This record gives sequence, structure tokens and C-alpha cells, in this order.
Amino acid sequence: MKHLFFSFIFTLFCITNLLSQNLEHAVIIVFNYENGIYRGVFENEVVSSEGDWYIDRPRYERRFLNEFNKIIGKSRTPKMGIVCTPEYLTELGDVSAVPIVKIEILTVDDNGNLTANVIIENTKDSEKFLSPKLFKCSGGVFGTWLNLFGDGMESLGSAAGNYTRKAL
Repeated sequence: MKHLFFSFIFTLFCITNLLSQNLEHAVIIVFNYENGIYRGVFENEVVSSEGDWYIDRPRYERRFLNEFNKIIGKSRTPKMGIVCTPEYLTELGDVSAVPIVKIEILTVDDNGNLTANVIIENTKDSEKFLSPKLFKCSGGVFGTWLNLFGDGMESLGSAAGNYTRKAL
């Protein structure tokens, strides 16, 4: 029940954030954690061993977003990344004019080092960026596993920001 509540709160945050933004200058970011391997197990097993997974995950997505926005804001036409849940993306309707960055977390090791696929849709040269681009990002060196994962997300934000800036 607690996890459902936090998921609902996060979804509500995303909806409010998206509605308050001008999508003309937005880049929608959608994370997919479902098929990832986290320290050798799937996400549902991480939830049972790391009770704060659903509480901390939005915080690490914000760390990703801070790094992403630092980079993407430097482009010729400055943009701002907005995190959106996969469920809400389908409810937005026609977003064909808005760049969408889909990030699939593939693996995260004990130090928070992670690999992720990044796919960018709705760009000038969509053919070039629709194939998954694999990123390997460094985690941290000190702290809990969730904190180290946050360091990896920060590193991924910088890498995905550079990649997205080139796509725009």
C-alpha cells in the first residue's frame, strides 16, 4: 500500500509538472526500470530488499534531471527536461512535436555503476536517434547502495543530456 501511495504521489507530481510547463520548450523524459538487473536481481526483488526504493527513486531522477537540464539548456534552442511516467505519456495525447527521451535502465552493480539504453524520438533526424544508444555510467564510491545508484543517475543525466543536445 505504501508503494502504491508513493507511486501515485510521483505520478501526480509528474502530471502537475507537465501541465505547468510550456511543452514547446520541453523534452519529455520517460524512465523504464522493469527489465533492469539491480545487483543481480530484478526490480521487484529490489523493492523487498531496499524498502526505500520507491521513495528514493524520484529523488535520483531529480539528480538525473538536474544534470540533464544543465547540459540541454546550453543548446541553440534551450530546452528543459521534464520527467513523465510511461502511463501518463500515453494520456498526453499528441506529443509528436515534443522530443521524448526514453531511458531503459539495464544494469546497476553494487557501486551504482549503471548501463542504460537511451532512445530519442521526435527530433529533426529521428532515424539517427531511434536506435538505442548504450551508456555506461559511473556510480559512487561511498554510501549506501541507493546513494551510489543516485551518483550513477547523475552521471547518466550528463551523458544523456549531451546526446540529446546533439539530437536537437
